[in-house]
Amino acid sequence: MTFTSHPQRTADLQVQGFPVSPDVWIIHLHGPVDASTVRLLDSMIDRTFERGFFQMVIDLAGVDYLSSSGFGCLLSAHHRATDNGGRVVLSSLSPEAREIGTTLGLLDILTCAPSLSSALRWFTRSAGSDSTGEGRRTH
Repeated sequence: MTFTSHPQRTADLQVQGFPVSPDVWIIHLHGPVDASTVRLLDSMIDRTFERGFFQMVIDLAGVDYLSSSGFGCLLSAHHRATDNGGRVVLSSLSPEAREIGTTLGLLDILTCAPSLSSALRWFTRSAGSDSTGEGRRTH
């Protein structure tokens, strides 16, 4: 994956979302997240919030390109979730996207996990520690 030039696209972004518990929603992405596809992701995130889910994992394992508009959408989702007492955890961020996110200072704000299973553990840890604030990172 490269972030210096736009990759050749063979398919559009595919977005699938579903609940994994009464409180947590997963959004799986497959394909490029750029200015021409970010509306699909943004729409799924909006519908998830409209359903009352503010605890969300966004699985990026299938993302082969993540543009600045994609990062902007993820940052917006983070703020909207935290404003409503929730959290967005990004899973399986590619090394290239992680490097760019770190350089831009976004990974100081966004919660990331190396895998889907570890992302889901954020919510089981938080569920048992909400009253003390332990296990929760706020920005």
